[in-house]
Amino acid sequence: PDIDVDFDTVRRGEVIEWMARNWGEEHTAMTANVNTYRLRMAIRDFGKVLGYPLAMLDRANKFLPHASVRKAFEYKRELAEVLGESVALDSLLHLCTALHDGEEASPRHLSLHSGGMVLSREPLRYLSPIQTSANGVRQLQFNKDCVERLGLIKFDILGLRMLSALTEAQLLLESVGEEVPDIDNLPEGDPATYKLIRSAKTIGVFQIESPGQWHLLSRSQPENFQDLVAQVSLFRPGPLQGGMINPFIARRRGWVAVEYPHPSLEVALRDTYGVIVFQEQVLEVAHQFAGLSLSEADEFRRLMSKFRDSEEMEAMREKFVTSAIATHAGTSCPVDRARANTVFDMVSKFVGYGFCRSHAAAFARTVYQSAYLKAHHPAAHLAAVLEHEPGYIPINTIVEEARRWGVTVLPPCIAWSGVKYGLERLAGNELAIRV
Repeated sequence: PDIDVDFDTVRRGEVIEWMARNWGEEHTAMTANVNTYRLRMAIRDFGKVLGYPLAMLDRANKFLPHASVRKAFEYKRELAEVLGESVALDSLLHLCTALHDGEEASPRHLSLHSGGMVLSREPLRYLSPIQTSANGVRQLQFNKDCVERLGLIKFDILGLRMLSALTEAQLLLESVGEEVPDIDNLPEGDPATYKLIRSAKTIGVFQIESPGQWHLLSRSQPENFQDLVAQVSLFRPGPLQGGMINPFIARRRGWVAVEYPHPSLEVALRDTYGVIVFQEQVLEVAHQFAGLSLSEADEFRRLMSKFRDSEEMEAMREKFVTSAIATHAGTSCPVDRARANTVFDMVSKFVGYGFCRSHAAAFARTVYQSAYLKAHHPAAHLAAVLEHEPGYIPINTIVEEARRWGVTVLPPCIAWSGVKYGLERLAGNELAIRV
């Protein structure tokens, strides 16, 4: 199983070092990414072996897309224009296609997983080959899928720059003698914070600073923490593809009555007004509506979240529909094929692209914290956002946002600027951001 935990990016390395010290190096290691051959890479590697000059191979690769090696012969004409028609070119293309004789292309090299650390009761050398990465990190030679098959626990130790920005904002307030809010114990339901969120003036606020979220915020108008949890979850491919956003908003705001696809789903979907918002609800639908056991429902979720062809999809649909019909046969609310197919379609559009409820709640907490700081301490918060750049908003846009909030942004000064963005008091005692 995976356990994903977000940490302050600045201190992420400390966490990894602490885990290695606490459990011992023999019992901890990072997982690997197994990088498989793609067409460009194969042309370059095998072309060198066949004697083609490296410059010529690089020039030929400019005409190729990022394609699978099994499509090598489809680009023979483009390659021949640079490499020339020859027996060597045919050999090169045959070598490339031979790399893909199964479901996946052959491995080329290992790289370090961005955050996956494995813990084991037994020394890991008994379970996996181990190597030292280029930057000196102890690393398994297995990827995350192999680790899962071994039954090992993988911790994804991830760095979240917004957490770094929240810490930075507190340090900045302390540096100028301001009262520092306890970020972990903020007052619930703060009016200024929710006013900011509902206004959609959320540049620099975690997860809700994109134009798409601005539009969604203006319609959903969150009023409490549970609304924020839903807000974070709704703007995901699953709810978007499933057409769940409009019904959710209309029902939550009382514009239309709440409807359930079947009475058996009321318990699972009551909190989200009859639509699927969280991953856990997929399990509940499969269990309560289709009659699958919890283990079968979890396996159903796992299979649905992976790439599947049309035949596999139809097989899963048939099992789901047949089981749902049998489960409710003879009850006061029987299920026909049309209704079972409707519920299956709703689930299939969502699976694999949504948040679990705990993940959404954790993110909603960070949404609230960052919105609170912006509402009450805009200079400190936006200076911290400029320092750590936790989102995708350009620096110039954040500077303009600070000015819209009445915060002066002072230019770099050889006498007053530090190595990081800072705060300074102006003559009127207001705080300014010093670049």
